[in-house]
Amino acid sequence: MKGARLQQRALVLEIAPKSKERPRFNGRVAHLSHAYRDWLKNCSALMSEWWIDPPLDEVLCLHCHFYGVARGDNDNLIGSVMDAGNKIIWRDDSVDVIKKIIALHTKTKRSESHIRLEVIWKT
Repeated sequence: MKGARLQQRALVLEIAPKSKERPRFNGRVAHLSHAYRDWLKNCSALMSEWWIDPPLDEVLCLHCHFYGVARGDNDNLIGSVMDAGNKIIWRDDSVDVIKKIIALHTKTKRSESHIRLEVIWKT
């Protein structure tokens, strides 16, 4: 893209980081826990308040800094955020759309838990 400019936005999500759940199978259908579905809904709502543009077709870099108690793995923490941002900030969370991901974790008190997102894309 000739003349394309890099754009960048940062957001602090006042929500405790949560690892992505694997669906559970109850014998008939796969499902996610109510707690995880509620977390996804709340995280998506926070993102929707902040991101008012159409979902991006290409994200050059998604930088996520998780602050909270030390639980889970970075890949599972980033997975939940990527799911929450689908169709809101980015069109899809595939590697075709999100080119690079940086995930960091800083241990904090539960009361100080939050997520800082930085999204970088071209216009």
